[in-house]
Amino acid sequence: MTMIRVLEGSTIWPYSLSQLRADEPGRSFSAAPGDAELAEYGVFSVQPQPQPACDPAEQKVIEAAPALVDGSWQQQWELVELTDAEKEAYYRATHPPRWLEFGAAVQGMSAINTMLAAALEAAPALAMALSVGLGKAADGDSRVFLSAWQAARGQGLISAGLVEALQIMATAHDLPAEFVAGLGDHPWQWPVNPERGDEWAAPDGSRWRWDQPRDGQGQYVPDDPATEAVESALQWLEVTA
Repeated sequence: MTMIRVLEGSTIWPYSLSQLRADEPGRSFSAAPGDAELAEYGVFSVQPQPQPACDPAEQKVIEAAPALVDGSWQQQWELVELTDAEKEAYYRATHPPRWLEFGAAVQGMSAINTMLAAALEAAPALAMALSVGLGKAADGDSRVFLSAWQAARGQGLISAGLVEALQIMATAHDLPAEFVAGLGDHPWQWPVNPERGDEWAAPDGSRWRWDQPRDGQGQYVPDDPATEAVESALQWLEVTA
């Protein structure tokens, strides 16, 4: 139980018995002073009160300074509006991203399949990166997909309408805000007719290189004769190191 001290018209809260002994070193107190003894020094127990109900998605309850009600000091609570960051944190904690459902929904979009078909003709490796990247995103790493998505945008394979549709779908599946923004925050004019090894600095400060994709060991990806895709096709790859 907390205490409050009333001293010369002002209050000190929260307060405790140990603080009283420190504030009054020349006084002798009982081992467990009662209310009457404490009242001699203006110290009073604060009577606990139940917390008010609130909508945790919009508000939080904080303890306020006690109030003197009907002769006793009573605990007070205050409802405080959550900040935008706190609301977002609460929503994320109660609405985990549904990557698998998002992936399934994307694969069922006719516009996505049309785009992938065009990508297979223009840049087969890019089409593969989009498909593989979506699977990686389901495991929590969306970098491959976003990189391929922006590269496809740079090649004119993705319309503004498709960007908006995917952002709406991503939001509906509670995907991270940075992923949703990353789908459409690079409406750049990519360099025309680049040569292998060319690098380009994007407006947001990121760096890109026109090159063949590499595998997890840093080796260039070779073509697989068992597939129709050209895995070694050049594309814009973000430079991350």
